[in-house]
Amino acid sequence: KGEAPPAPPACTVDIQVEAHIPEDYISSMTSRLEIYRRIALVETEADQADLIDELIDRFGDPPKSLLNLIGASLLRNTAGRLGITEITQKRGALFFFVTQPNAKQLQGLMVKYYDRIAFNDKTAPYYVAVRIKKGELSVDLMREVIATFEENAGMST
Repeated sequence: KGEAPPAPPACTVDIQVEAHIPEDYISSMTSRLEIYRRIALVETEADQADLIDELIDRFGDPPKSLLNLIGASLLRNTAGRLGITEITQKRGALFFFVTQPNAKQLQGLMVKYYDRIAFNDKTAPYYVAVRIKKGELSVDLMREVIATFEENAGMST
């Protein structure tokens, strides 16, 4: 359209999930790079559905690793809008680093993960850590925690 795309929110994600575009799905490097760029801009579930529909039309059913990548991008962009700057998996937990903790969000997370949560809301860097249960996928936990952040975003600290 001749317009520069909006800059994605500043959130980095480092979790254990297979997320990439296999060369045997899109063999052209140029096409893969274009799809990676488009994936980075997925901001809504409608964007996600539109991109998946286009991939199916152009290349066939997308592999699980590509669906994981698109889902992770949507979560990353949602997290960025919520003030989450980094999501990291370490020591059996997911760490969500936030610019400023929100009391309602912390309360919602404590209710949902009362026996699995730790947080630092007193000094920067602020974070919320949620332990991963045995057999739980880190991407599923990330999705749930971000949804809880989003559901409770309305009230400030």
